[in-house]
Amino acid sequence: LQASMSFFAIVTFLSLLATIFFVPSLPARKQMRFGSQLQVLKKPVLWASILAVIFLNGSVYGVFNYMAAYLADIAGLSPSLVSILLFLYGGCNIIGSMMAGHLLVNRPLATVMAFPPALAAVYLLLFAGSGAWLLVAALIILWGILGGINANINQFWIFHAASEAPDFANGLFLTAANVGCMAGTACCGVCINAWGLGHVVFGGLAFLVAAGCLIWGQSRKTELNPAALAGHRK
Repeated sequence: LQASMSFFAIVTFLSLLATIFFVPSLPARKQMRFGSQLQVLKKPVLWASILAVIFLNGSVYGVFNYMAAYLADIAGLSPSLVSILLFLYGGCNIIGSMMAGHLLVNRPLATVMAFPPALAAVYLLLFAGSGAWLLVAALIILWGILGGINANINQFWIFHAASEAPDFANGLFLTAANVGCMAGTACCGVCINAWGLGHVVFGGLAFLVAAGCLIWGQSRKTELNPAALAGHRK
């Protein structure tokens, strides 16, 4: 634990240096008053987006936070293999994030709506095939890609509900994502207490159902504009 915390501290410090020396200054084009930004909280569609992000992020990290124990105790993998698979998961997050940019610009609605059933399929296969380590390894890689896509979907979904206040929307995205991580972990913990560690994925599945219902309902009322998101990122 001491070694891992030291590693995180070093990497975080290097990230700080990279930000200071290599990220250019990006002054705001138009300043918005704090009160005018808060006006977006009156929009029901924004609250639906916040709840959707809470459930989406909870579905990913609620299960992931118990994954080391799941792989060791349920799948029966060695500590070394568990570490390798979790490292691959993190690397695949980067791949998923790169893929998400292309997918959300070209097929935003299809990407968002396909995410809950895709991740649900991974969880069901993980639950059914926990004894086959090759299948588990393949699912971890796929799950890592989906996890990277999920992070972009979260920001994308809230931004489009509050595009008139992009900075405030970014703060809401981070808050909703963190609340989702906490709530998803708690829900999966309840499943573990009730049925055992092998049923941890059912907490993630419950959150995916809730997220899917919100996304489906919101998608019928929201017109997505991927060009706006691309312009915001620039």
